[in-house]
Formats: sequence, C-alpha cells, structure tokens
Amino acid sequence: MDELITPRFQLVELVVPATQTGPGQLTFAQVPQLQSLYDTRFLVYILAIDVYTNEELTFSPFNANNPIATGLDLANTVLTLVKIGDEAHKFIPLIELRRFSSPVTMTPSLRDPFRFPDEWQIDWTKSYLQLVKTPPSAPVFSYMLGVHYSYYPTPDSIKAGISPMPWNMTGASRRGRY
Repeated sequence: MDELITPRFQLVELVVPATQTGPGQLTFAQVPQLQSLYDTRFLVYILAIDVYTNEELTFSPFNANNPIATGLDLANTVLTLVKIGDEAHKFIPLIELRRFSSPVTMTPSLRDPFRFPDEWQIDWTKSYLQLVKTPPSAPVFSYMLGVHYSYYPTPDSIKAGISPMPWNMTGASRRGRY
C-alpha cells in the first residue's frame, strides 16, 4: 500500500432529501476550502477522495439526525467531478472510493485511496452524485466524502514573492483565513 501524506482534510456531506424517491442527480454545495476558482494566490490540489458508510460513521457529524449511506447506497451511486466546465471525471462508482472493509466481517483491510493527480480546478457546485436507481436506504440520509488536499501557490504569487506555503507551522495563513 502506498502511503498518502495529507496536509489537509475536509469532510464533505451530500444529503439525500426526503423528496428523492428515484434516480437523479444530487449536486454539492459550495465548499470554499476546496475551491481554487475563488483564490488567485493559492491553488487547491485534490490528492484523493474517500467515502464512508454507516459502518465507519453511523450519523452525520453535521446533521446528527441523518444516518450515513450504506454499502448498497454506494453501489447505486456514481460521482462526477467537473473541472473548468468539463466533466473531467465522469461516473466514478462511489463504491470504488471506499477504502475500509466491513468491520462486521472482522476481516479488516484497507485499500489504497482513490487518487487524483494534479487536480486543482474542481468546481464542487457543478460536480454531482448520480443515483442509478431508487436509493436502497429510505431518504433522508447522507453521503460522506473525505477529501485529502493541499495548497500550492500560483505562478503569479511566486513572482510577487508571496510565501510558497499559505500557512505557517501553526496552521495560520499569512492572510489569517486558513
């Protein structure tokens, strides 16, 4: 297994509403920490994405009443990531992003993370999950994605003499935003 060193991590939730009774698309909300498009000095590079089921997290840390998707829900869902208006990564089976084996089976295993080399212009508001059929779990429930990412300076910020790292050793940035 190849070790993934993650400078930053963001948990992203996508809620399946009660009105979702069949196949369809669910779009992500704005995730400012993961957007390169709105920061001209630093680029956000997506390194890898994990997905979690109700066996790793029973309920959403953001919406305590929402249960987490099951393995069957993951098998019924694909992910599309939009990069600069193009569906650059289309219909990735969500089950492929699950790294952990079922703790119920008592045969623990860990797969390598699903990596994205040099992805830095993902537009989360245009990216989506596609439910292939009616969700196996009754809505309302949540999909939870763990996004491993890093910041890198833009060429313009390097020319301007801005520090190559947007955060110092304590995690605070030169601008105080991160």
